[in-house]
Amino acid sequence: MSKRLFVSITLMIILILVIVSQKNQETNYVLATSEVNNGIVIQNTDLLLSSGEQTSLYLLSDKEYLLINIWASWCEPCVDEVPDLIKLSKNPKLNILGLNVNDTKGPALNFINQLEINYPVIIEKENVSKIINQFTWSGIPTSIIINKEKKIIVTIYGEVKEKKIVNFLDSLSNE
Repeated sequence: MSKRLFVSITLMIILILVIVSQKNQETNYVLATSEVNNGIVIQNTDLLLSSGEQTSLYLLSDKEYLLINIWASWCEPCVDEVPDLIKLSKNPKLNILGLNVNDTKGPALNFINQLEINYPVIIEKENVSKIINQFTWSGIPTSIIINKEKKIIVTIYGEVKEKKIVNFLDSLSNE
């Protein structure tokens, strides 16, 4: 076998191994969750959405679950999770609410428009504080899921993945 053929075959094998490895990393992605906030009842509060609409937290949680996602425009995992959050916003069991932290109004609105976010987002610091001061969180992105009784059932640290959230919600239905 010629040296050139041997090198070509070796490179193809390495490329295949890299592709398979990356595919396995995606399917093996595990949500980093915590029970630190479980059982905390989130209190209702009046809110001003980035769209200018006035609403309340409880009006935004009319489905079986509400996922509240804390993000900032400069956070790379926050950018990466938006497509999954957009898909999740179409789930009949789940509402999504985005909370922007550490951005001024301009960058937050640009983020929302550029990524075509279709779920409600709060960017006003006073409104965001009314919600995030009710539970423990650390770093961004962080998400919590609350149930119909407005109790936190899980805290998720890091990037949200649609399939993992759907699987988590399905596991709750099977309990």
